[in-house]
Amino acid sequence: YDFGSWSVAMQMLPSSRNAKDVLVLNDSLIGPFSSIKKLLSLIEKSSFDITGVTDSVQIRHHVQSYLLHFKNGSFQNSEIEDFWNGVRIQDDKMDVIQAYEIGLTATAQATGFYVGAVFPWNLVGQYWNNPSVDRWQRLLSLDFPFIKREVARESKAAKKQTLIPAIEEYFDISESLKSEISESVE
Repeated sequence: YDFGSWSVAMQMLPSSRNAKDVLVLNDSLIGPFSSIKKLLSLIEKSSFDITGVTDSVQIRHHVQSYLLHFKNGSFQNSEIEDFWNGVRIQDDKMDVIQAYEIGLTATAQATGFYVGAVFPWNLVGQYWNNPSVDRWQRLLSLDFPFIKREVARESKAAKKQTLIPAIEEYFDISESLKSEISESVE
């Protein structure tokens, strides 16, 4: 739904095409557990035209789409605009990854834009792992103040009891965030 929602928003708000910087993110994250100023600074200072938090080499190299930053004219590019206008409903999550996460990275690179991540897969995880899900503790240690809802939702019983303490190893989290995490686990 993320790509579809973003596509509709871009069509409904054509003035967004004129923005110097565009940040899109979805609701798959729990947090932030601290200020996001440092993360936003890393994203803004990146050498990439399109920057994500993490990238992956599952299937083919691509930037993961839960948070994307567009700059240097990448958002206004006609081929990127055509990509967004071509978004259609997909049957499952893997189809979305194939068509849109991988597709956006491939379209941007074919257009001459540089695409990459603040925390590249080989800094965060291992080949073929999903860094945002399989290596969430490593991301916390790198000062990424979020976890994916999927981490909480799919935690095994033993991990459920250690999820909040693992986050608290790096961040002081409020009672409301603890409740949100607990609700996601149940």
